[in-house]
Amino acid sequence: MAPDPDRIYEAAALELAATASRVLDFGAGRGLHGIDLRTPHNTVVGCDVDSAVLANPLLHRAEVVALGAPLPYDDGSFDLIVCRYVLEHVECPETVSAELRRILAPGGTILAITPNKYGYVAVAASIVPNPLHVAVLKLVQPGKLAEDTFPTRYRMNTRRDLERAFGALSYFLRASGPSAYHFGIDAVAKAFNLLHRILPEPLHTQIVFRYTRPAQS
Repeated sequence: MAPDPDRIYEAAALELAATASRVLDFGAGRGLHGIDLRTPHNTVVGCDVDSAVLANPLLHRAEVVALGAPLPYDDGSFDLIVCRYVLEHVECPETVSAELRRILAPGGTILAITPNKYGYVAVAASIVPNPLHVAVLKLVQPGKLAEDTFPTRYRMNTRRDLERAFGALSYFLRASGPSAYHFGIDAVAKAFNLLHRILPEPLHTQIVFRYTRPAQS
């Protein structure tokens, strides 16, 4: 059985959140597909450029942030930063990664899942112009809301991109989970899931990675 990157990400996020006191969900959105990282011993903050984050039920506190602006947090504010399917939308990797590293505490961890730039989903999305993504996704991923579809850039979606942005990664995985793009047809979903089992590792659809900021001496 091939590893499911979403389950790997979720398990790691829950484990890390259990010992973190300050958690940031970067790009938290409305929380429809998120996991509850709140514990009696931590504070989970979420931020997003979309005001839908203010209704996210999985957060202790939420902020709307301006695109490209500095994040409204002090240096070293968070022990854990989680990021689920957000980095593929980033326009300026250098700015975003610098801000995330700035607000990460020494010894803290960034955990993220994002599409692999060379997986077939990202390649197909790169071919389709961004203005048409809503219409196309309505066909291949029935049930996805137009307001939950955002332009994709794929500028932080290879190992080289991520190491350039953050430095040495403490964990990196390329894998493919169950297909979400199947036109609502079971036979198509089964065909894609079979494809996932035979894809060479560089072509898998998703990346899960961890970056740990070096602790101060």
